[in-house]
Amino acid sequence: MTLKAISELSHKCLLERKCSRIQAVPLKFCSIHRAFTVTQSRRRNKVIEFNQNLNSVGVWPPLQHHIEENMNGLKSPTSPLSPFAATDSPQIWPASNNIALVEIKFADSRSYDCLKCLAEHTELFFFYRSEVERSGYVWMRPALSTILSFCVGMHCASLSYNENGMQMRRPVGLRPVTTIDIRLSLGSYMKRKTKAPKEHI
Repeated sequence: MTLKAISELSHKCLLERKCSRIQAVPLKFCSIHRAFTVTQSRRRNKVIEFNQNLNSVGVWPPLQHHIEENMNGLKSPTSPLSPFAATDSPQIWPASNNIALVEIKFADSRSYDCLKCLAEHTELFFFYRSEVERSGYVWMRPALSTILSFCVGMHCASLSYNENGMQMRRPVGLRPVTTIDIRLSLGSYMKRKTKAPKEHI
């Protein structure tokens, strides 16, 4: 994207208050998002779920999968180890370098409360809330399960991570989402929903 295009985009989206924030993300984020919105209602196999009944399991999502890098910078687990097994393998990247794709089911409270809690207890780098279901996903930094338990149960019904799911190095320059970003984004969503024309039977 040229500087002129960036300037025009900033004027159209930011100055006219149509966007609260513009953030460059890896192209893979877009393809994963399209796939998620199409397949989110399908039943997935080998899902590692974190809910209020789960005991302490250390870092979650689990990082002990042996991870290999492909051309897109994404890492796919190749080890058959249990997701909660401990390992000191040098092939495992430290949590500070990884972000993971985590699906969310929101509790009875607003989705804002769940996302806000996660943003306050770990780092979120992208989030999506479904407009038709009480669910969504985030790209987040893995955290200790004891920390995430502050959010799961009260604000988030559950978090889930596909055992064959996505983990990747945090892209350089990718800034964490703030609670203000979440509030502004969900506020815009609620305004659109309120203004949507009602169907007459």
